[in-house]
Amino acid sequence: MTVHAVFKKYNAARAMRIRVSQEDPMYPYETYFQNAERVVNVTFPDKDRRKVVAPGIWKTQLLPIQLLFFTFVAENTLKAWSTPSGMNLTVLDLVLSGVPDSLDLNNKLRFDLKGQLRVKRDVPGQAKLVLDGIVAMELEADVPPIIAANPGIDQLCQTILDRILEKLERSLVEGVVADYDSWLSEVRVQTPRVEAVPSAVSMSKR
Repeated sequence: MTVHAVFKKYNAARAMRIRVSQEDPMYPYETYFQNAERVVNVTFPDKDRRKVVAPGIWKTQLLPIQLLFFTFVAENTLKAWSTPSGMNLTVLDLVLSGVPDSLDLNNKLRFDLKGQLRVKRDVPGQAKLVLDGIVAMELEADVPPIIAANPGIDQLCQTILDRILEKLERSLVEGVVADYDSWLSEVRVQTPRVEAVPSAVSMSKR
């Protein structure tokens, strides 16, 4: 008797708006976002779970997840790049380590994550400057019957996606604005101060 896998599909999305009260017009947020690596480091602050594998591409690792009798770690390849008004990110693949080979989940799992963060100015009814973001995730899998039969599997998978989004949102909301201030201090130090040169007219009046 052939036992067929059960197709499962889960979706999660989250929109966010960060109101910014202060910005140096000489060093706007658009310039800050040109350093995509810096923003990725803020979004995934645990450097032990983040590794650069190529320009603009990182291997990231989520915290261990408990599923039935198994504990596994989700690892993905993340791509991030700057845009004129912010940055985009996407996940290229997802691999689960710690799951028995007999379940063959990695060959039956499809995961998609796309996110973006944009600088918007003079939004009606809002602050003069806001950062608008959205992250959307989709998980599809041909689940082995032994797992699909568990009555809590749907709620568990949906909870995992929701927690990933909550963590991303918290990292962005708490990290980006604070890191902009750190970046601003750094670029101010690196940028030589230009001293005003007296004009010929002002010198002739002395």
